[in-house]
Amino acid sequence: MADIYDPTGQERLSGDGVVHTISFNDIENFTDPTVAWETVEGPLADGAMTVITIDGKQISGQGAFDDGTTDDIETVPGTLEVTCP
Repeated sequence: MADIYDPTGQERLSGDGVVHTISFNDIENFTDPTVAWETVEGPLADGAMTVITIDGKQISGQGAFDDGTTDDIETVPGTLEVTCP
């Protein structure tokens, strides 16, 4: 899932306070997932920020991801590329 949240309610895609997040999770087994990646920001990601770009039906994103299947917070750079129907 790629999500852009605007706390002002104006549905902005960028700007001050707008938060971008990307997650990829095992939806068949939430209690013991085989896959659980989610972006992290700030100090946990050496200052990296998640960025999502929308261009028509093309969505791309990049950020520092943490593997939620482990107890450690380890960041791995990653990207997301999606074409909507």
